[in-house]
Amino acid sequence: MALENDKIKEVLNGMLGSIEQDNIDLYSKLIEERGNMKIDDCESFYFSLIYPHSKFLKGLIRSEICKNDKVDFLLLHSRFVENHFLKLIVEKEGSACSADKSRTIINRIFKFLKTGEKIEWNYEGEYTFHLPKKLFKTHDEIIDFYEAVKHVYYGNYKQYIEALKNVLQSGA
Repeated sequence: MALENDKIKEVLNGMLGSIEQDNIDLYSKLIEERGNMKIDDCESFYFSLIYPHSKFLKGLIRSEICKNDKVDFLLLHSRFVENHFLKLIVEKEGSACSADKSRTIINRIFKFLKTGEKIEWNYEGEYTFHLPKKLFKTHDEIIDFYEAVKHVYYGNYKQYIEALKNVLQSGA
C-alpha cells in the first residue's frame, strides 16, 4: 500500500512540477517579450500583457476545469458579473449579507453552466442569509440578467437595459 501511495505521489508531483514549469516558462516568455515591447497606449498594453494572460487562463479552464465555453466568460469576468448583482442587491435589499448573496448567485450560475442544474433556492433551510429575498429569486431571472451582463460587457446595452428594468420591477 505504501509503495502504491509513493507512486501516486510521484506521478502527481511530476504533473504539478510540469505545470509549474510551464507557468514559469510562460512568465519568462511574457517578461522577455514585455522587455522588448514599449507600452505607450492601451492597445499595446492589452496585446502585450492582458491578451497572453487571457489565453493562458482559457487554456487552464479548458484543460483543468471545464471544456464548456460558457464557463470561460464567468470565470474570467466573475468580479465584473458579481458587481452587477451585488449593486442591485444592496440597492433593493440593503448591504447586510449582500456579498454572501452575490457570491451565492455567482457560484450557482457557475454550477448551472457547468452541469446544467437549474438554480433553485431553499428558503425553508436552516440558513438563508446568503439567499436573495427580493430579487434574483428564480432561475430565469438570474440567467436572463447574467446573459444581459455578458452583453453589456461587449458593449451591447439593449438586452442589459431590458433585463435591468425587469429585475428592478420584480424587486419593487
